[in-house]
Amino acid sequence: MLTKTAKVVSLSKFKGEPSKLKEFITKLQIHISYNNNSFDDEAAKVLFTISYLERLVFDFIEVYLDDYNVYTNFKEMRLDTRAMLKIINKFIKIIKKVYKELYKEEKAT
Repeated sequence: MLTKTAKVVSLSKFKGEPSKLKEFITKLQIHISYNNNSFDDEAAKVLFTISYLERLVFDFIEVYLDDYNVYTNFKEMRLDTRAMLKIINKFIKIIKKVYKELYKEEKAT
């Protein structure tokens, strides 16, 4: 039994290094799980995650953020934006998939 509140170190930004993706996602999941009561809903978890993304993945997701920021009503957003914000675990799968695709494109140029 813990007698003191355990502290979770804040996350480092994910800058797009392939070798760091798994570590980032694992630490992200621990952070969200430990602080679950701090999030109002799944969209808050996704937005929190987005705040720790940089470079290629953030650039891709920025389009969805623009849609999110324009509409105050969730139902007015594009379907793909709503799907992305709906469940954190699905969002993490999207990050993995998008990152792999964008990284391949960057290496090709």
